[in-house]
Amino acid sequence: MILAAALGLCLLAWGALALRRRPLALGSVLLAVAGLLVAGEGWTARLLMDPLQRPWLAPPVVAWQPRNTIVMLGAGEVRLLQDTQSSMQPGLFAYPRLAKTMALYHDCARESRQCTVLLSGGDPLRLGASEAATYAHALQAMGLPATDLLLETRSLNTRQNATFTAELLRQHPSGQLLLVTSAYHMRRARACFLAHGLHVVPVASDVLQPGPGGLPSSYNLTLSDLALHEWGGWLRDRLLVWLGRPL
Repeated sequence: MILAAALGLCLLAWGALALRRRPLALGSVLLAVAGLLVAGEGWTARLLMDPLQRPWLAPPVVAWQPRNTIVMLGAGEVRLLQDTQSSMQPGLFAYPRLAKTMALYHDCARESRQCTVLLSGGDPLRLGASEAATYAHALQAMGLPATDLLLETRSLNTRQNATFTAELLRQHPSGQLLLVTSAYHMRRARACFLAHGLHVVPVASDVLQPGPGGLPSSYNLTLSDLALHEWGGWLRDRLLVWLGRPL
């Protein structure tokens, strides 16, 4: 998002130069550079990230019910080789979610409760396999029984995560719902699930910590961009709800 805006300003500067509008060209370049420097600063990343993550920092105390469903949202996948299912691996951001999901499942099973893990994620990058299927292989390798897995393989974004999960849960009794995703993503994800009448226990799998203030860095720029994406998605969803349109 931030890089796209900077590129747009550079293209505007190029067009202004072609039209011999040098003040406009200079202003566009300076604005692009200033935006990148500010977004890459630690204080900016923290200002954008902290409100997204702060409500979910304390791990919830889960009171396991007779029936429980742990819903884990997708976070990307990668293909290491061509044309083999075994070459599909979870993406970098998926591993904390997998670890948290497995820990919750073990906690639930230790109390002899009924525990189901629902994996929600399609194939947004068109790699040939759904995120849910890739994560299912990873969790089974960790010891999670296939009989305790449900896969939602159609969703391509957070809103569809909630929509298609709600459809699936109408066919399978769910009991208590726990929602596993990254802390920065929880605000938007939880709101989407609530819009479908799904009341969840939010469980943050990981927290992103911006670097210190001072010189800008590519890491802080990435976090700022990620946070702006989340805020933009959350505001769009709130607007849709205000307009009376379904998420």
